[in-house]
Amino acid sequence: MRPRGRKIAIISAVVFLLNLQTIVNEITLRNLMFLRERLIEDFSQESENLLFLTCLLMRTRRRQGRPTRRRAWAWPRPQNWFDALLASRQLDILWKPNFRMERETFEELSRIFRGDLMKQETRMRKPVSLEKRITVGLWRLSTDNSYRSCGLQFGLGKSTAKVICQEFEEALCRKKDLFIRFPYTADEVQAVMNDFEEEHHFPQIVGAVDGCLIEINAPPENKEDYFNRKQYYSINLHGIVNPQLHFQHIAVGFPGSIHDSRVLRLSGIFNLPENEEILPAHTRKVNRVQLRPMLVGDSAYPLENWLLKPFSNRSHLSHQKKRFNAKLSAMRSVVERAFGMLKGRWRALLKKLIEQDHTSVQRTVTAARVLHNFCLLHGDTFDDDENRSPPDDPDNDDDDDDDPIDGASTRQALLDFLVTQGFL
Repeated sequence: MRPRGRKIAIISAVVFLLNLQTIVNEITLRNLMFLRERLIEDFSQESENLLFLTCLLMRTRRRQGRPTRRRAWAWPRPQNWFDALLASRQLDILWKPNFRMERETFEELSRIFRGDLMKQETRMRKPVSLEKRITVGLWRLSTDNSYRSCGLQFGLGKSTAKVICQEFEEALCRKKDLFIRFPYTADEVQAVMNDFEEEHHFPQIVGAVDGCLIEINAPPENKEDYFNRKQYYSINLHGIVNPQLHFQHIAVGFPGSIHDSRVLRLSGIFNLPENEEILPAHTRKVNRVQLRPMLVGDSAYPLENWLLKPFSNRSHLSHQKKRFNAKLSAMRSVVERAFGMLKGRWRALLKKLIEQDHTSVQRTVTAARVLHNFCLLHGDTFDDDENRSPPDDPDNDDDDDDDPIDGASTRQALLDFLVTQGFL
């Protein structure tokens, strides 16, 4: 290589190293000193080149030991549409299409979670407002946008939007017992039973139980357990619903390949009625059979004296039993409608969740259910047939256990009662 070409190559290498963050370390400094000595030895005539390299060394020494300065505290992202929406009452009609709840419901949500989400103002800058924090979380759940897209909608960075969404969901999960409650007292149980009987004519029914699937990314461990019969990875979303479509009990996170009846047994609620820790209302005598408060499920569940399911399709059914099954399915449809409303309102549950770890998935699903109940408790219903998720295919596998005598006599007593009352 010619001397002039070698000189140009050495200087170009020095400039490239300067642009790297690692140039401030001791090793790079010693390398530059070595290069400077080589240039003095080979190109002593080139004073201009020596001056250039000396300036580089001086700049490197000044940077050594100095922490890297942040280029900007926050990049400007002007997004004023939310501020205009918040300031104008004339734009209240836009709240529900964008945030899946009315303006009044949002204000009540802000009031309840003010202590959990409000941040203190410091000398550095003003914090993100409470209203914006809540709306970023609502936008994420209602649109299934990425954290980057959510941040751009509200003038925030990706990491800021992600932290805000996580804090919002965690606050909802901490207060879930305020909004998702199983009726434990006798008065509460009786009120729900009256609602079911008034609407569907079945006595002693407290809730409808079922499960649905939420698509997730393949977990790093035991991923085959999460691969369901529909050929995708999922978790099981299990719930008990009352006639107003409120979730009374939830169980989130069980692998999607697990049968619904097993999820019920693992959810912690199966043994409670067996031990009479729940469903404490007085029994009712129907056709000479004492009926206790009951849940209703599909054919996938076991038949118990507190859990009602349809007559098996594998046996020859009379016309009355077919009518009984149809009426029972109509009553049980409240849980399917609740799942449809949940996924239609909070569309993050419609598609594959972007959360990677199992804990984050459970947190997001639980937060959506809390918001579902919160809106309904405040009279804020939702009906979006265009975007509503169809109910999952029912699990047609009957429970393998033989129907116990208590459960069979309970179901037969209800059949006779409906026939006597003229409802079949």
